[in-house]
Amino acid sequence: MTGLLLVSHLQATAEGVRQLVKSLAGLDNDQILALGGHPEPGIAYDDLCHQLQSWQQDHELTDIIAIGDLGSSLFLLEQCRDTEIPGRLWVVDAPFLEGALAAAMAMSVGEEPQAIFQAAENAWEIRKR
Repeated sequence: MTGLLLVSHLQATAEGVRQLVKSLAGLDNDQILALGGHPEPGIAYDDLCHQLQSWQQDHELTDIIAIGDLGSSLFLLEQCRDTEIPGRLWVVDAPFLEGALAAAMAMSVGEEPQAIFQAAENAWEIRKR
């Protein structure tokens, strides 16, 4: 199964995007994980990788599409991918909300991980009007 990971410097931001995306795409709770920093902005590398590993194992995820809110989130995700995470962790460079929604919509129709990743990355092209 493929999972969608949303990483923000604030947990409330990640959780808000998760709720919106889940409601619009109709994904199960198990398919989307929102991780964020503590009330004071920031994300701890060890916490992120540990929570990601637990989620991956608990839900038998073979692929994880990961979207971060800022560059340092992507940096942490890339570190996890390169050192800690078995399986495939696809680190997406996309606008946070639009990329998450595009990925979730692709997941909801059963797309393969490569297509989900590409849909998220293509979110740079989405215009609001």
